[in-house]
Amino acid sequence: MAANAGGTASAATMRAIVQERRGGPEVLETRREPIPEPAAGQVRIRVVAAGINQFDWKSRQPDYVSPTSGRLGPLQRIPGSDVSGVIDALGTGVTEWKVGDAVIAALQRSGHGGYAEYTIAYADDVVRKPARLGFEEAAALPTAAMTAWRYLVEPGH
Repeated sequence: MAANAGGTASAATMRAIVQERRGGPEVLETRREPIPEPAAGQVRIRVVAAGINQFDWKSRQPDYVSPTSGRLGPLQRIPGSDVSGVIDALGTGVTEWKVGDAVIAALQRSGHGGYAEYTIAYADDVVRKPARLGFEEAAALPTAAMTAWRYLVEPGH
């Protein structure tokens, strides 16, 4: 259960950073939001740390153009694409993870942001958090690691 600002428990809501429009940091607000439920093939993560990468602040800007589509991309209501935390719920069909696993996740495909107490990731966008790293260091890895892999290993880069 998540605690609200007054310290009482609320079974259905969490604290999250929300953006309703594009702009600078002034568009970010802390609000109570429903705790998301994982769909088939997804896991829910209790977020311990969230990373901030170039996409997270660039995509919030009013003039942001997606490098893949060349158009203004959709605004993600709860931002944050890199997290580390602990799996606390499994969607149907997820067999490679269990509740309690410490993980790192990239959230770009899930449509859920990491600037919240809980988030959703596809099970195949999650990797085990290295034991030697703290949650804060681990949250900085997903997008940076995927970018490095893409340019070093995938053909055509």
